[in-house]
Amino acid sequence: MGEDFLATLDSYWRLHRPCLKNNSNFPVTLYSQSPNKYRVLFDEFEKLGYLSVNKKYMDVNHNPKRPEKILLMNNYRLTKAGKNVVDRKYICYGYFSVKEITKITQGVINDQGEMKIIDFLYSIKDIPQWALSIRNIDEPFPLFKKNMTAYKQSAKGRAVVLRLKNSDSWMVVKNTVKASYVGKHEVKAVTLDKSGNRH
Repeated sequence: MGEDFLATLDSYWRLHRPCLKNNSNFPVTLYSQSPNKYRVLFDEFEKLGYLSVNKKYMDVNHNPKRPEKILLMNNYRLTKAGKNVVDRKYICYGYFSVKEITKITQGVINDQGEMKIIDFLYSIKDIPQWALSIRNIDEPFPLFKKNMTAYKQSAKGRAVVLRLKNSDSWMVVKNTVKASYVGKHEVKAVTLDKSGNRH
């Protein structure tokens, strides 16, 4: 059921991937006990060999008129292995993949076109080894936890697709499966026609 919609969703997910967003440029220095979620993430990447950590005490009070405030700081640097994994704005861990379309509901039909609501089961494929090995980031990165649950067992999703008048192709306009990364061509609708050809 819904082979055309399966192709449309898969095409959409080539540009919408599950990732950890990385706002840091290495080397990075963080307080060793900081609740900052990236401190937790970087500690885990250090355990996997993607980062090295140099710990040292520093005066974080830069005002010479005030007493010193000495804290233990962690300075994180990329290792050779880490340059291929961590040194990017989005640290992605696979691709969403539709396992089965379970229901197709007719939506709005008007002069502009028509919409349908697609219910489906999905999982994540092509998971890198680090994502299977990493620990302790479920709390600071709840979306990672949710997505990795979908890797182990198919999860439910829903999308709204639109076909404009005089067009044979569908585009995804709303989707309950959250992606952290959106490809640079996302502004252009990526759809497939009934023959599976990409537009």
